[in-house]
Amino acid sequence: MQIVKERQDFERVEVTRDEALSMFAENPFKEEIIRGLPQDATISLYRCGPMVDLCHGPHLPNTGLLRASAVSAMNRAFWRADVNREPLQVTSVFLTKICVRLHLMPEYPDLLISLGMVLI
Repeated sequence: MQIVKERQDFERVEVTRDEALSMFAENPFKEEIIRGLPQDATISLYRCGPMVDLCHGPHLPNTGLLRASAVSAMNRAFWRADVNREPLQVTSVFLTKICVRLHLMPEYPDLLISLGMVLI
């Protein structure tokens, strides 16, 4: 994969509520998330190459640590788990080589759990 070879950094960026709403003005899902945050919430984004998205993080230091092995599932879900809301496509990817590097960053166990992975 090209992004693995490029070792693109994950960069955390904190923005104001107004900046976040402006950045995601064309995405009603992100707007709903932002508007639902407490007024004093820290709003963070992660930038990786050309992609920027809302996220709490933390992330791996760079994409060189990723190895996408296979798409493990493609499912339909509803926004906010409400069948009366918009349907979404959810794609799950099984990653390898990430567990070998757990010792590099103390946040890795929390990161893996947040990705739905089980630590053994």
